Parts: sequence; C-alpha cells; structure tokens
Amino acid sequence: MRTSTCEGKRQVTDGDPRPQVKAGSVQISKQERTRVEGAAPSIEEIMSPGKLAARPIEFPRESDPLVSVVIIGWRNAPSLLASLDALSNASTSIPYEVILTLNEPTESLLSELDNGVAGLAATLRSDMNIGFGEANNRAVQRAKGPFVVFLNDDTSVRDQWLDSSVALIEKNTEMGAVGSVLLNTNGSIQDAGCLIWRDGSVALLDHVLLNGHEPATRPALYCSAAAILVRKEVFEKVGGFDPGYFPAYYEDVDLCFKFRSEGFETWINTDSRVEHLRAGSTTRPFQRFCHERGYQRFLSRWSRSLEHVAVPPSQEDLSSYFEAIRTGFEDIRTLPKGEAFGAPALPDAPTFDSEEFIQQREIDLRKEFISSLEESYLDFEEEVKELNERQVELLGQAGELRKQIDDRDNRIRELEEQKNAVESELERMRERRVVRITDAVAEKFKRNT
Repeated sequence: MRTSTCEGKRQVTDGDPRPQVKAGSVQISKQERTRVEGAAPSIEEIMSPGKLAARPIEFPRESDPLVSVVIIGWRNAPSLLASLDALSNASTSIPYEVILTLNEPTESLLSELDNGVAGLAATLRSDMNIGFGEANNRAVQRAKGPFVVFLNDDTSVRDQWLDSSVALIEKNTEMGAVGSVLLNTNGSIQDAGCLIWRDGSVALLDHVLLNGHEPATRPALYCSAAAILVRKEVFEKVGGFDPGYFPAYYEDVDLCFKFRSEGFETWINTDSRVEHLRAGSTTRPFQRFCHERGYQRFLSRWSRSLEHVAVPPSQEDLSSYFEAIRTGFEDIRTLPKGEAFGAPALPDAPTFDSEEFIQQREIDLRKEFISSLEESYLDFEEEVKELNERQVELLGQAGELRKQIDDRDNRIRELEEQKNAVESELERMRERRVVRITDAVAEKFKRNT
C-alpha cells in the first residue's frame, strides 16, 4: 500500500481546507453535539404528530439561485415533507431553489405538497419509476444554479449546511463534488466519506471506523448522493448519473469516478452536517438484488481504474484494519486523475423518454430478479439435497457407531461375567485349600498326641 508523499503538492489560496485528523473520543464531543443538535430538531421530531400541520412549508422564490437542491420522492415518500420542512428552516446565506422529482407519486402525496408546500422551483412527475439516476438527471435539466445539491428525501439538514460546501468548491476549481457528513438520528457519524477497495467493495467511514478520531475535510473516493454538492457544468460534461444502474445503487460511486476520470476530485466537508434516516424504499431481497447488480456494473465499468487503489485489508486484526483505512484516505491525494485514472470501460446506458421503453426496462428488471430468485432456489434445492444426503450418511455412521457401542457393551458384559467366574473359582480354591490345611494340622496333632 502506498503512503502519501505529496502533502504540499497543491497550493490552495485563502487557507488549506485540508486539516489533519485530530485525536479525540469516539463519543460525540460537546462541540459536535452542539452543531448536530442545537441548530434544528431531528427529522424524527419533525415527523411527530402535529408538527407538520402547525405551519406551511415555504421556500423563497429565487430568480438567480446559486444552488439548485434536487430531491426525489417515490410513491408516498413518507419522509419527504419532514425533509422539506427541515430544509426550509435551516439557516443559510446561499440563495437556492428546490426541485422535486416524484416517481409514481400517490394522490395523497400530491395533495399534501399542493396544500402544504409553497415556493418550489419545479415539481417533475413520472407515472412510472424512472429510477434514481434518471430522475436526478431530469431535474438537473431544469436547474438554474451553477451548483446542484442532490438530497435524499429522508434527510434533515442543519444550519449553515450549505454555506461551507459552496465556499469550499468555489475556492477550489479542481473539486467536482463536495459531500456532507451524514449523521445518525442519535447524532453519531454515519458517513464521513468513503473508500473503494480494488474489488469494488466500500469502506464507509462512520463513528466506528473513525476509531476515536474526529473526521477531517479531505478528499474521498466518493461521497453518498444522500447529500452531495456538484458542479452542474461538470455533472453535465460527464453525462450525469448513468441510467444503467436503474433503479438504484452504485450510481453515486460511478459519478464520482467519472468526475475523477475528467480530472475533478470529490471531497468530504465536515462543516456540513445532514441527518440521514436511511429509510429503505425496497424490500430486502430486491434491495440485495439491485445492490449486487449495481456492484457488478460498477466493476465492469471501472476495473482498470480500480487497479490504482488498495486491496481490501483483512478485518481479523482491527488495529491493522483501522490503519489501512487511515492510509487509504491519505493515498487518495496521490491517486492519478484524468486520463491516467482511466475512463469507464462501458458507456453509460442510453436514456429514452418513451413510456414503452420505461415499462420494458421495469419488466426486464423484474424478470432478471425473478430469474435470480429461481437460480437461488435451485441452488438452495441442491444444497438441501446435499444436506439430506449428508444426513443419510451421518445417520448410517451413527447406526454403525451404535452397533459398535452395543458390541463393546456386550464384550464388557462378557468380560465382567468371566471376571466374576474367575473370582468365584478363586474363592472356592481358597476355601478348599483352607480345609486341606486345617485337616492336615488336625491329623498331625492327632499323631503327636
């Protein structure tokens, strides 16, 4: 594994935004808790009964926004209104607009938005699920700002969450994306930037992997699209999110790799904090299927670029694993960019707006999922068959062992009987000997007298 050797290679005006990792407790510090909890209520508090009905959600109408905030909702999007409420109440000096993209929205959600939310720059609707990537791509086409924030609908932003990220990316032209630190609802760190290992697996830097250190503003191989700021111009240059990851998973990793292949870095900004519920919108088997599908597509596209990163370390020795994480983040500074990093081996999937294509893509995905379940079932059947055969074999071995045990017990009983017989014979012999000795003594005494 390489060690960083170019710490001072790139000069940054107005101060270097790359502080070193500082030692600290793995518990949440008082300063962090103040930033996390003091500025705004959590999304769970916002969603408590009566909170949302107390007042309307309103955004200022900006004719010249610096940032376009894009949020996607799917079907009834149970956390969307709470997320919008937190966004509207978080203080920021940055002029921004909000664009919603709704996939298969329910009538109740549309009614709640119409009656309870004002000032949205645009609300895009699709009667079918066009996927995470394509929904975001369509929203960016409507965005007025030179910067775009992708924000999950289960997030709750904190005060000043946008200001420092905008300042950071404006100051450093080589940055293509800046991610926010994601927090759990208890205030602990959920995601402070991510590493990608050579096999395409992910190391998400959370409060466990921080291992007693405070997170630092620094480069990351990718940041979650749950809360990430990007340059619109660069986003469009690389083609946006690849629709081939439909419906979701790994498209944010892919996007950050596309940025790097064009010479742009991804950074994590620890001064921007966003609470993330991690609310699931798919069933677990289907979720696992989509995740594995996205993972395989990512490997197919970026296998050559992944040769630049480290192999995944063993997790058996935690101290060595934590050291590999620390070194891995340091090594990002030395990784190549642009052509040296490599371009995707496969092109982005085509985008079609026709209803027939979208329906067919959904059908094909479901067929693939069903096929994977059938394969899993066949594998399961084969495994059950092998286990049954092994069970029969073990039962046969158990029967043989029982027979051997019975034979041993019978042999022990035979030996016990033989032992008893020998002891009985010995006893009779002793008795006969005593009688003979007694008779001989008596006879001798008789002769002497």
